[in-house]
Amino acid sequence: MNTDHKRILMRGLLVVEIHLRTILTELKSETGNFILYSREDDLDIDTKMRIHSYADLILKQINEIKKKYTLTTNEKRSPKRIVMSHILEIWDTIEELDPKSMQKYGSMLKADKKDLTEIIKKLLVQHENILREVSRISK
Repeated sequence: MNTDHKRILMRGLLVVEIHLRTILTELKSETGNFILYSREDDLDIDTKMRIHSYADLILKQINEIKKKYTLTTNEKRSPKRIVMSHILEIWDTIEELDPKSMQKYGSMLKADKKDLTEIIKKLLVQHENILREVSRISK
């Protein structure tokens, strides 16, 4: 297997691992009502345990593949990088909610435009606060 094959294999397995770990975290998540959605647990404990077992088996197989093909990576999954990734996505989304961006969906009452513009500005200020906090961390 050449280095390109190993690189592609490593990147693909990394995506699989990240999704599996997200699934495992979701299985542990609490139910409840949030602001814009509610989370209800529609999986019984036995199903959760089976999913967990299958995910563990896949993770074990990924580790075996890594060893077999001596796959190496410099991938670092730090909370800072994860938060920064989400912050960037949030920024893009908030920008799309600005009345100027929403014009493509039709006209909006002036009062709504004004109110929403102020709300978006406040969201962006808080977004900047989070960004500043994360950016203060060195490394």
